[in-house]
Amino acid sequence: MTKAAPRCATRLMSFSLTWLLAAAPATAQDTIDDLLLLPDSRIEYSPEDPMLSRTWRRTANESYRFVNETVSDSWNLLRAPIDWEMREWLLLAGLAGVATGFIYGLDNPIRKQALGSNKFHKFGNDIRFLSDGTGLAVLTGGFLLSGMLHRDKEIETARMLLSASVIGYGATVVVKRGVGRERPGPHGPRQFDPFSDNFSMPSGEVSNAFVMATIVSQQYPNWPVRVLSYGLATTVGAGRLARDDHWASDVIVGAAIGTAIGYGVSRFHHERRAVNAERKKLGLAPKRDRVHHSLSASNRSLQWRMRF
Repeated sequence: MTKAAPRCATRLMSFSLTWLLAAAPATAQDTIDDLLLLPDSRIEYSPEDPMLSRTWRRTANESYRFVNETVSDSWNLLRAPIDWEMREWLLLAGLAGVATGFIYGLDNPIRKQALGSNKFHKFGNDIRFLSDGTGLAVLTGGFLLSGMLHRDKEIETARMLLSASVIGYGATVVVKRGVGRERPGPHGPRQFDPFSDNFSMPSGEVSNAFVMATIVSQQYPNWPVRVLSYGLATTVGAGRLARDDHWASDVIVGAAIGTAIGYGVSRFHHERRAVNAERKKLGLAPKRDRVHHSLSASNRSLQWRMRF
């Protein structure tokens, strides 16, 4: 894959920071609000607080941040096509062309080859745990545990994984419902009934696998991580074919959606971090409409302070 391909995929589902800064006479302090829809709010705590108190407050802050970023990134991804350029539309047209080619020429032969191998079917059953939610739970849990014991980047990665997975799930359900493609069976690969109960295209498991692969690869950008991440995601796609759960074109479309969402969520995250760093560098104070909460409790009182 050329270096231009990842850049195009990133732009497909995200806005550039330069465009945001130039779109209106706003400062870097205001730009972050274009990427976050909900108010920036957090419960304050200090290192002197008891460990249990720090833990639940940090958990509350991370939970709210997760909700804020998930809602905001969903909206930003939804409206991203407004800013697409010709190459983004060409990339989408190319994907549609590849999927159509598989539907009309390759889906049936690939399925016949897959069904003709008992070993391939056994392989699909053996790696089923990678796509049934166990993989996401183990990966996210590992990053959370590592973050609690080591550094904040793993907490950040876990939050991004969950957020992108939620967005990816919503996107695949919407597309599945709209396309209404029937799963592999006697009717062939061209059986479509939009807004029915046919949920074959795209593959949600493959979409989620590529969401995770893309997030991890963007957070840890080195070739061993990329090869392992995308290798496991591709394995999930092969397993769906081995179990005769999806057509090959379902897998391709799912991989494209997952990759695009992963790149988009990662791009928004890094834009927000860049804006925050720039604000700190320029010595800009937080906006006055941002509310910060401070909650303290004892066996005789409960105090909740809000600083505007």
